[in-house]
Amino acid sequence: MSTTNKEIIQKVNDAFNRNDMQTFLAYCTEDIQWNMIGNSSTKGKDAILKMMTEMPGDSPDIIIEEILTEENKAACTGTFTMTKSSGESSRYSFCDVYQFADGKIQVLDSYVVEIKQ
Repeated sequence: MSTTNKEIIQKVNDAFNRNDMQTFLAYCTEDIQWNMIGNSSTKGKDAILKMMTEMPGDSPDIIIEEILTEENKAACTGTFTMTKSSGESSRYSFCDVYQFADGKIQVLDSYVVEIKQ
């Protein structure tokens, strides 16, 4: 039985919660393109692994609100809290837009906004 795009998104977000980049990357194509909209763009599994291991702070506490899928595209919305290396916690709202090729994530566009309260 093949894994659906919705299941893949649930599994990769669970991997992020556990800071398990190897599981995340297992669901990606070799030439994955991850675009942090308004910030940066990273291409390839090795470059993404390097980027993620260099990020300060703990793994995020992700809460998925909704996952929408259609053919080879999907969107996931939610919130997450991250503790920065300074010890300060910040809360964010996100929308990740996925494009799949052959059952793997080929492009990930991440839109992230800090929630100020």
